[in-house]
Amino acid sequence: MGGPGINRSLQFTRYLHSMGYEIHILTVTLKDIEEGVYPSDPTLLNDLPEGVKIHRVPSRRPERFRKAMIRVKLFRIFWYLLYPLFWEPAARWPGACLPVAKKLIKEEKIPLIYTSSGPFAAARLGYLLRKSTPVKWVCDLRDPFTDAYFFSWPSKLHWYWCRRQERKWYNRADKLVVCTPAMERLYRKRNLVPDDHMTVITNGYG
Repeated sequence: MGGPGINRSLQFTRYLHSMGYEIHILTVTLKDIEEGVYPSDPTLLNDLPEGVKIHRVPSRRPERFRKAMIRVKLFRIFWYLLYPLFWEPAARWPGACLPVAKKLIKEEKIPLIYTSSGPFAAARLGYLLRKSTPVKWVCDLRDPFTDAYFFSWPSKLHWYWCRRQERKWYNRADKLVVCTPAMERLYRKRNLVPDDHMTVITNGYG
């Protein structure tokens, strides 16, 4: 991923590395990145500190099925009926990642995980790991989810489903990091998480 938000994640990685922490990055495959569903900048890999370990798991994105349904003009029906499969391109990735992440946490004795969203499937993975392992979880949001102008839903019912998932995920996080004071005010107004669980780290800090 590119952009100022991911640079914040990169800075965070450098900071932890400078403090002597061993960093493991769990992400999608290079093939997924090359297909370009999400904007990417491969040169950012050169900016990672030496010794950072990268683990890749396929996104399991049902791209062929989606394109076939678009061709025969049936995608909207399947989008409505099978929404958990299509709510975002990486919707199935947390399920594929979960056993890999659990194994890493156990073998490497990882005490803390840090997710950066969107994609919001990363937040779902953080929720599943926080629920099923002893790790602490920092959930970093570069964008809002159900309050975002760029997200679309097949119906209001599906939006409510995502709204409920959002509250459930974020309440499991030990710390919710947002990138603007406006986003913090929005979430405080919604009582999304306890006040002491949220903090602001703007893009381009330090």
